[in-house]
Amino acid sequence: MYGRHRCTAMGSKLFSLLLVLPIATIIIFIAIFYVNSEFLSVQKLVLVFGAVLLLISNSIMFFIFGQLLNMSEKSRKIERAYVKRDMERKYFQHLEKVNQEHRALLHDINKYLRTAAELIQKGNVRDGLEIFFKADLRLQETTRLQYSEHKILNAILCERRWRAEEWKVDYRVEIEKGINISFIDDMDLIAILGNLIDNALEAASQLPEGAFTEIRMFMANQYHLLVMEIRNSYLIPPKMGRDGYITSKENKRVHGIGIHTVNRLLWKYGSTLRTETSCNDFLAEIVWSVPQ
Repeated sequence: MYGRHRCTAMGSKLFSLLLVLPIATIIIFIAIFYVNSEFLSVQKLVLVFGAVLLLISNSIMFFIFGQLLNMSEKSRKIERAYVKRDMERKYFQHLEKVNQEHRALLHDINKYLRTAAELIQKGNVRDGLEIFFKADLRLQETTRLQYSEHKILNAILCERRWRAEEWKVDYRVEIEKGINISFIDDMDLIAILGNLIDNALEAASQLPEGAFTEIRMFMANQYHLLVMEIRNSYLIPPKMGRDGYITSKENKRVHGIGIHTVNRLLWKYGSTLRTETSCNDFLAEIVWSVPQ
């Protein structure tokens, strides 16, 4: 809905600029009507012919304008479909990985149970229960991650979970059940959360130990507000620019793009990004006004 509104606004501006052409045409026709009678009939005919061609060019210009808007809208739809398909592909890859781990665990579960039963039968209850406990832990580790019922949000969070494990960052997610994010465009959700979580993980991964990234989402003010909080530890504090926190990296021109993108997208929803730095962690918070 917001993407369509943005496209309409852009089209309205271009349409206003194109109005110069028909206005100029009208002026020329008025001039022809009041043209000096000293003009030869051939000259008048040529002038009328040129004005008619100008009128035709008006029609062609507005036809091209309409086609360009249609092509732009189709291009946006294709881009949206591609990004969503890519997110869903990564999510299904995660499901396949979990299924493979389940199959491997089921293959070994009989060995665990037989070994534990033999230990308990021989009176070694403690070791037998420990094997049961380890088998249960393995089963929990291979359980499919389900942070949210929203497929796109869940895919975003799952993908970052794998990156956190790779970078040895403690990844904590707390999503309130029944949160309303239906009003947020999928592309905007991917861009906003993707940028913020990626920044948080990258900053936290620089710590030799104790690195963490915590994500919380919940409803507030009787479900009129949606709150998203992303908190992370850091080694190098983010640098402050005129427009707010930029980056903790040296190349600010490149790495500051993410935050500017987030702020630009949030502006469409009437929301802003609030940041807070303490001696141990960095907080990025967004409060959304939920349409009723």
